[in-house]
Amino acid sequence: MQPHLTALLSGVPIGGRYVVYNRDSYDSDDPEVIRSLKPYADMAIDVFNQRQPIKYSVVGFLRAKKRICGGFITHVVFTAKPDECDDVKTFRANFRHTSGLGKEVTYVEIEPNLT
Repeated sequence: MQPHLTALLSGVPIGGRYVVYNRDSYDSDDPEVIRSLKPYADMAIDVFNQRQPIKYSVVGFLRAKKRICGGFITHVVFTAKPDECDDVKTFRANFRHTSGLGKEVTYVEIEPNLT
């Protein structure tokens, strides 16, 4: 795990959740944290793109949380758009991190439009 995330999570109890990033929060502007989220979104969008013909590219991040439970579970909400269009969609993705097995995408979908 990246050293800055280890430091952030050091006081979080097992089973606890930690908000890593929230775009709407005044104190979530650490460029290092934002950079650390990019591989998550890229991995999730690659998995999503393998399942359907329209290819998406990551645009930005809305929020990210981590949970400690026999490893880490990371939940990331990000925006992406089709490569040939400006129609931005919101995606949700979950990742599981376990020692020895690395990181895997366990869920990635376009967030349903609630309007």
